[in-house]
Amino acid sequence: MGFIEDGGGSGNLTHVSDGNRLKTEALAISLQHYISHSKKSAYQVSNTINIAASKQPIMLVQNGSIDKDISVTYIRIHSAGAASTNENAYFTLEAGGQWASGGSDLTPTNMNIASSNAAVGTFKGGTGIVTTGTFIEIDRNYTANTMQIYNKEAALVIPRGQSLAIYHTGSTAAGIAYCRVSFVVSSLI
Repeated sequence: MGFIEDGGGSGNLTHVSDGNRLKTEALAISLQHYISHSKKSAYQVSNTINIAASKQPIMLVQNGSIDKDISVTYIRIHSAGAASTNENAYFTLEAGGQWASGGSDLTPTNMNIASSNAAVGTFKGGTGIVTTGTFIEIDRNYTANTMQIYNKEAALVIPRGQSLAIYHTGSTAAGIAYCRVSFVVSSLI
């Protein structure tokens, strides 16, 4: 094995194999781990509502960054204590529009506990959320007293000014619905 010296005169060396290949190293980690560790910009936010016999918002996540995307990495939804007659109830994930008014403020938690970075955007939960623009349903899940997960691996991207809204539609008022969204904020993706 030979060496190549840095042409800039720093004295740094690079290993070269007998097959004329540079020796390199690679570290394979998840995108969420990389952004949490290096950029300190991985978050999660959750909310719980009482199930009603109607369509009601559980959570809205709207990107407020001027130069970064929100990339959703994981969503967990769960209903508990729902009446057996609510077996046709469902969750929907809808994307595209914007928050207009209402709802309770939610504060995403930075998953790098040593960081004071805060997610930039509008994060609302509960009833009373009013939206504008056109939301498009991107997923629907029928569930009664079960937990479902969506491992999006950052494939669901929320650009500046756009939102992800998560709703529960019930046929009877019984039980609770829970939702958690994990996301990263980065210009890399």
